[in-house]
Amino acid sequence: MKALFKHLWTLTRELHISAWRTFKRRWPWFLVGLAVITVAVLLVLPHDKAWLADIRQPEVIPGSNPVEFTPVQKVARSISYWGDFFKVNVIVFLVGLPLALVFKSVRWQRIMLAIFFGALWGGIAVNVLRPAFGRPRPSENVPDGMYLMEFKHGYHSFPSGHTTTAFASATVVTFVCPPAGLIAFPIAGSISWSRMQLNRHHPADIIGGIGLGVAWGVLFGAAYRQGKALHPRC
Repeated sequence: MKALFKHLWTLTRELHISAWRTFKRRWPWFLVGLAVITVAVLLVLPHDKAWLADIRQPEVIPGSNPVEFTPVQKVARSISYWGDFFKVNVIVFLVGLPLALVFKSVRWQRIMLAIFFGALWGGIAVNVLRPAFGRPRPSENVPDGMYLMEFKHGYHSFPSGHTTTAFASATVVTFVCPPAGLIAFPIAGSISWSRMQLNRHHPADIIGGIGLGVAWGVLFGAAYRQGKALHPRC
């Protein structure tokens, strides 16, 4: 067991070192990406309420008694539930990593770790930024704005956590197998849509989450690629 933990720690350490080296080499590009996302968010902010109203479909069937959700709302609720980090990412990790260990596939062990840590660090970054910005969720009955240093859950709208972790995972998956991105990114996009349909996030929150998620996904996707080059037999 001690040898197993040492092995996993070595793989984890290698991924983080590679991710850090990628950031040090490419930090100007990350700054450019940050600038692009910031401009996009600022451009969308004035239209957030109107665009969210256009995106969202009716939540309940008119006249239903008892109240019954529309099919669109039911789909959004299901996607949002399973799109949470502690559902899909953790479940896949807890299933995928043991299987990779059983079959002694170092390649798949590194894939599972890269996806997990890309989403994990993206989620941690979100949970640092959201209280700092303190933007109320659309469902909160308060004026919109950045209230700053608000720790109530209802003021954690920007950026979207579901979106960040979903796009971080999708980006790593695309680095591992580019064609898989044709599936991974639409899934991540559907998770983002579900958060707007459920009135939990504005479009600008989604854009911020996409930018943050892709950034972490690039770091750990590149880290996986570098490790693959160093260990071609894995």
